[in-house]
Amino acid sequence: MHKHNDSQRPVRDLPIRARPGETVLLDSGRVFDVALAVSEILARPQQFECAEVVLSQFAGQIRGPTKLTFHYVAAMGRDDARRPLLLGRQDDGALLLLDGRHRAARSLQLGYAVISAWFLSASQVDAGGRVSRRPVSRSGCRPSRCVPGRSGPGRSS
Repeated sequence: MHKHNDSQRPVRDLPIRARPGETVLLDSGRVFDVALAVSEILARPQQFECAEVVLSQFAGQIRGPTKLTFHYVAAMGRDDARRPLLLGRQDDGALLLLDGRHRAARSLQLGYAVISAWFLSASQVDAGGRVSRRPVSRSGCRPSRCVPGRSGPGRSS
């Protein structure tokens, strides 16, 4: 088990997952295929970056343009709340929360400041969840988990 320095609460290595057919509507109006992106991560994790991120940097995106389902957030267990987020890089380098708003909100309620995340490149986000076959990064992530504590571009010092 690993511990986050901010809360000293144990973090279990939990897999990223998505419901079959799960999608998200991007601000651009395009539909992003979350289920496809997650299946690509699970099949070829060496093609993706994985690191810890500070949740407060996503406060506006966690609130989002639509309301969170607060009864769903409150009922979420610790293990579900700690599963990795799915983030996408935008062309300007900014990070976009593609999947995990409810998990991020629950993690904040539980007092966690840091959570693991899988990262998609801007071109992967533009492809709508379809991933090129060439490796992007070898950061130590495996299909069943995102290893907390690894350094990476999403990590805040």
